[in-house]
Amino acid sequence: MSKNSFRPETHFMFLDDNCWKCFECGQNHANCGHHILGRGHEEGCEKSPFNYAPLSNHFCHLPIHGRLTTDKGKKELLEKTIAYLSEREYTLTKEDEDFLIKYDSIFKRLKIKI
Repeated sequence: MSKNSFRPETHFMFLDDNCWKCFECGQNHANCGHHILGRGHEEGCEKSPFNYAPLSNHFCHLPIHGRLTTDKGKKELLEKTIAYLSEREYTLTKEDEDFLIKYDSIFKRLKIKI
């Protein structure tokens, strides 16, 4: 397992009606979870579902990874993830709270509301 990988339950949280919808293209072929704000330097809060974006690794993730790491790309994915979790009435965990606190300045800079 690579450093600070998402938990299986996080992957399944984004499975909707047996559809792994890619946040980039909308097709049912997402097969990886992109760390929107990175993996961090150690095991920690970057495993939060708030840092997760389901993508198709070969069709969307790898070809546009550079764009995904721009402020615009991060903002788009964070807003999609927040909306997704909100629609499902997701309950925050300590890990989520730690993530939101750690990256609060980025959320403010990007004008993202939680």
